Amino acid sequence: MSAEDVRFLLESLSTNDPCVRELAVRLLASEASGEAAQGLLQRLSSADSVMRTLAAFGLGLVQPKSAVDPLVRTVHDPSTGARADAIWALGRIGDGRAVRPVTDALGDASPLVREAAAGALGQLDSASAVPALVRLLRDDAVPSVRRTAAWALGSIEARSATPVLLQAARGDSDETVRETAVWAIGELGDASAAAGLGQLLSSERNVEVRGTAAWALGQLDIHTAPKGLIDALADAAVEVREAAIRGIAGHGESDPWPWPEPRPRPFP
Repeated sequence: MSAEDVRFLLESLSTNDPCVRELAVRLLASEASGEAAQGLLQRLSSADSVMRTLAAFGLGLVQPKSAVDPLVRTVHDPSTGARADAIWALGRIGDGRAVRPVTDALGDASPLVREAAAGALGQLDSASAVPALVRLLRDDAVPSVRRTAAWALGSIEARSATPVLLQAARGDSDETVRETAVWAIGELGDASAAAGLGQLLSSERNVEVRGTAAWALGQLDIHTAPKGLIDALADAAVEVREAAIRGIAGHGESDPWPWPEPRPRPFP
């Protein structure tokens, strides 16, 4: 891509058409040139909140280290979209300087920002964020935020979080939170959760949660299958019976969870 092409795409970010803006920023990210990154950095301080959000999104795609400090400043932006995408971008870049401001953003008034912060911390892989993520999983009123906190704890491999993950797996009111908490326990491989997961298999009504629980039990270093896992071999749902067979077979089976990281949001 020529320098003229890059300049044209940067200018296209100012169009009123959101489809053109998104295509332009994605093309700039595919180029990943110094001029593209610099142009996005300049637009991160625009007076237009839509442009700041778009620039943060683009920098998350390009992932230049030079963007860390400007993005950290954008974590305090008055625009919810700019804050959320700046935090998402910091998670993508993976620089340790972002851990503290992103952890602080778990207390943001916007659920969108809290969710982005939890997802970013799962990518930043910092043990210092575990207590804050545990509180978020336990106390946040928004299911999508709790779900992302559970995902982050599994991604960080925070074994100290097993009790609160098990509590969420067995008692959260939202089935997606319960399933993600079960997945996280499987990722942690903490055998202390085996009995609790076995009981969950016997009492959980949601098919997806039961299937993931059966898989998770197979990831634990245990020598005797809990009764709930054995009973799952006769589950009414085919997918749960298949998961129970994989669970009894143990390690080596593919991870059932298709969500490698929270998606960028909001899209420009």
